[in-house]
Amino acid sequence: NQLNDSRNGTLTGPKEMGIYPETKEIITLRKGPYGPYLQVGEGTKEKKPKRVSLPKNFDPETIGLNTAIQLLALPRKLGFHPDTNKTVNAGIGMYGAYILHDKKYKALEKTDNILDIELDRALELVAKPTIRGNATLKNFGQHPEEKKDITAHDGKYGPYVKCGKINA
Repeated sequence: NQLNDSRNGTLTGPKEMGIYPETKEIITLRKGPYGPYLQVGEGTKEKKPKRVSLPKNFDPETIGLNTAIQLLALPRKLGFHPDTNKTVNAGIGMYGAYILHDKKYKALEKTDNILDIELDRALELVAKPTIRGNATLKNFGQHPEEKKDITAHDGKYGPYVKCGKINA
């Protein structure tokens, strides 16, 4: 079975990549509901097979056996944080590639590659503050009756203004 049907470019079934050295089982590239992923062996009812999602910056058409083996070996230890002496790991999870330090996750940026990221870059990502929501572009001051700031933001669907819990 090949992953692509050459007639219409649709995904049809698992594509064999080669043998996984640790278990001597076949590595297959498959198409799932959330995108392409790699799987080792077939698994059993008692034990699920080892799987890893293909990061968005990896092309399923050109991925090779060595890259597949490296992805299946994740998460990998990058080293220790100099301040906390706790382990810093890189891996792929439900939301994509990440760095894990002290039970806190940081997403990799588009320019980062999960397979060649090093400790120094991981520490930079860990040090960046996490921004929740959309950053404030401008503060117009306080609403005269509500006594809350009126602010402008750049959202997913374009610019909007906010006062308290009201978005417009």
